[in-house]
Amino acid sequence: MLLIKIATGLTFIFSLSLGVFTLVRNPRSKINLTWFLACMAVALWSGAYFILKFITDEETAKIFLYPLYIGTILMPIFFFHFSVKFLLKNSITLYFGYLIALILVILFSLTKVIVDGVEYIDFYGFHGNIQPAVYVMYLYYFSFFIYAFILLYQEYKRNNGIKSEQAKYMLLALVIGVGGGATNFITDVFGSLPYGQILVPLYPIFITYGIFIKKY
Repeated sequence: MLLIKIATGLTFIFSLSLGVFTLVRNPRSKINLTWFLACMAVALWSGAYFILKFITDEETAKIFLYPLYIGTILMPIFFFHFSVKFLLKNSITLYFGYLIALILVILFSLTKVIVDGVEYIDFYGFHGNIQPAVYVMYLYYFSFFIYAFILLYQEYKRNNGIKSEQAKYMLLALVIGVGGGATNFITDVFGSLPYGQILVPLYPIFITYGIFIKKY
C-alpha cells in the first residue's frame, strides 16, 4: 500500500509539473495546450486519490470523490483531443466525446447513478461505492483511449522519422499508464488492491518526452 501511495503522489507531481512545463514552453501550440489539459485531468484525479488514502472521515471522503471522478471522466477525452492535434487530424468523434464527458460529469455530480457515497477497504482506504451506470463510464473511458491508441499506432507504422518516434513513446505511455490506472476499476468492482497504480507515474514522463523529441 505504501508503494501505491508513493506512486500516486509522484503521478500528481509529475502530471502537474510536466503539464505546466509543456504549456510554458509554447503556450500558443494547440498540441502543448491539449497535453496540458490532459495532465491537469490526471493531476486532479491523482491528487484526490492520494488525499483519500489518508482520510478517515466518511463525509470528508465523499467530498474528494468529486475531483477523483471528474478527473477520471476528463482524462480520456482530453488525451484523445491531444492525440488528434498531435496527428493533425479532424474528428467529429472528438465533439461526440466531449458531449459524453459532459453528460457523465452532470450525472456524477447531480445523481447517484454512477457512485453513491463511499466504501472503506482495510489497508486501502475509501473508494467510491459504484452503481450500475459506472459501467457506461468505463466503456467511454476505454473506448477513447483505445481509439487514441489505434490512431497513434497507425502513425507509428506509417512513418519512419521523428513523428514515428514520438508516437512510439505515446503508445508506451498509454499501455503503462492507462493499463496501470485501470486496475483501480478492479478495486471498485472486486475490492482488490490496484497494484498497476505503481506504473502510472511513467505516463506523463514518456509523453512529455515524446512531445519534445521535436520542438513545435
